[in-house]
This record gives sequence, structure tokens and C-alpha cells, in this order.
Amino acid sequence: MVVGLHFWMMVTEEDPTAVSILKKLGAVLYVRTNQPQSLMHFDSNNNIIGRTRNPYDSLLTPGGSSGGEGACVGGRGSALGVGTDIGGSIRAPAAFCNCYGFRPTSRRLPTWGGLCGDGGQESIVSVVGSLANSVDDIELFMKCCINEGKPWDDDTWSIPVIWRDVSKPIASNITVAIMYDNGEVKPHPPIIRGLKHTAEKLKAAGVNVI
Repeated sequence: MVVGLHFWMMVTEEDPTAVSILKKLGAVLYVRTNQPQSLMHFDSNNNIIGRTRNPYDSLLTPGGSSGGEGACVGGRGSALGVGTDIGGSIRAPAAFCNCYGFRPTSRRLPTWGGLCGDGGQESIVSVVGSLANSVDDIELFMKCCINEGKPWDDDTWSIPVIWRDVSKPIASNITVAIMYDNGEVKPHPPIIRGLKHTAEKLKAAGVNVI
């Protein structure tokens, strides 16, 4: 859990809370994946490791900033991955690498022990989340980390609210708005095509799309 900055004189002596919880739950952490320098970028390239490639096409990016994790999970290098997200750093790699990504509500998962940016950036809250090959795996991750891990016992910043099972919503009660062009930035044709494809799938499921 870092921010893409190296600290030659700082070697931590204990795991971040999120990592320690995963280890207690039996998770096997075996690789530290790549990310862009200082984060906040939809790519994963830095001067130490270099550039991470998309597992489906080496000419394409895996996204970022948790792009190494997206490439690893999307390429079936691991069953589950942990990333951080502010403006899409989990969601973009998941979309680029054909896997699932979930950015929880802020403070649902612990951030204690992870390195952060310089002073003054505290208002930009980074969120710990997961990448996986199925929605069920993400739900299992969240339920175990929160209900069994009880992160609020070790990180008082974490919200002491359990992960609840909820009933499946009725599709006809859901309304989704899709913006194809905000008048300022026109998306590339493949993006428009993807949005239209998603809209048709939602409509077929009974969702009201506007």
C-alpha cells in the first residue's frame, strides 16, 4: 500500500492493517505489482520497474494506477488483488484487463500503515478495494475483511459497520442515466460503442435507461 514513491531511508517494520487482516484470514500474498510514479494516472509506468503491459494485448495499457494488479488478476496470475482508488485506479484497470473491480465507500477498509502523499493531501481520501475474476469473489473479500477482520479494532479511521447481505433489486425500479457526450470532451468511437452496448444490456434486463 504505497503511492508510487520510493523511500530509500524508510523501511516499514510491520504490515499495513489491510495486509495483516488478509494474512490472518489465510490469504497468501506473493507479489507486489506495478503502478505509475505518484499514482493518479491511467497507466502503470515508472523509472524503476518500467511499463506494465495489458495481458490481452502488449501494445495496450492495463490502466492505472492499480494497473499491475489489474494485469495480474485479468491475466489469471492471481485469484484476487488489492488496490487503491480515488478517481478510477481500481475501476480503470478492471475495465482494461477484463476483470472486476470494486471501489468501496471511503473508510470501509483500513488504510492505516499505508504510505500517503505529502501533507495537505489528506482531503483526497484513497480507498482500499479489490480486483477479482467474479463479483462473488469481490463480495467474499469484502465480507471476510469487514465482518471477520473487524478493521475498526486496529484502525479507528475505519467505520464499524458490518457488510450486510441485501436482496436483489427489482430491475424495473432502477433508473440509469448514460451521458454519451458532455459537450466538452467527445469520447472515441469504441467508448461510445461500449456505452451503447451497455445500455442495450441494461434495457434487456428491464432497467430504465435515460
